[in-house]
Amino acid sequence: MVLSLAIILVMQSILVIGFKNYTPWADLAASASPHILYGTLLLGNVGKIWMAIVAILAVVSSVNSNIAGLAHIAAGMAKIGLLPEFFIKRNKKGVPYISILIIGGVMLIINATGLSTTDELSFMILSASVILMIAYILVQIDVLILRKRLPKAPRNFKVPLEPVISVIGMAGTAWMIWNIASDNATRFRVYELCLIMFAVLIVYAVPWLKMRKQAFF
Repeated sequence: MVLSLAIILVMQSILVIGFKNYTPWADLAASASPHILYGTLLLGNVGKIWMAIVAILAVVSSVNSNIAGLAHIAAGMAKIGLLPEFFIKRNKKGVPYISILIIGGVMLIINATGLSTTDELSFMILSASVILMIAYILVQIDVLILRKRLPKAPRNFKVPLEPVISVIGMAGTAWMIWNIASDNATRFRVYELCLIMFAVLIVYAVPWLKMRKQAFF
């Protein structure tokens, strides 16, 4: 993982240096596709085509990894009884194909209904980021609770300097949630959607866990 992060850091640094040296910042800010602009200014039509191919491959790989990752998460949740059992169905190669079909279908619907415009995608990404950051805060709270309740439990990794690290993590994450958007209108739209999503999850989770006779905490 460290090697992967280092490689990404080097690649991104080279890209930023290239932007700085070959692309005027004003043009970069005004462009709807800055990577295409950069490729064009750097290598002409060849750079334009090259960047277009890179962008297509990046989108395909991102969508593929997201579908696969979410499918395995759904299968894992089904395994512990948090989702219906059909999410765990796998083919001969161990692929949770039902989960992949459902998640892929949802993505197709998003594209077919026009929700995949730049503005809407940006809004959904911001909303998803807030939900994930709230989940991170809950994880930090779990760390503090488990450290107190089960101080001697065996752990593969033990967070140092607790509770300082968790408190700093929660504070930093809360700050990012508050500054998720530069304008208040977008920010509160994001919060509103997140509240709706959590309400939907509660409406699903409470009767489902009661039916499965599973504990809430």
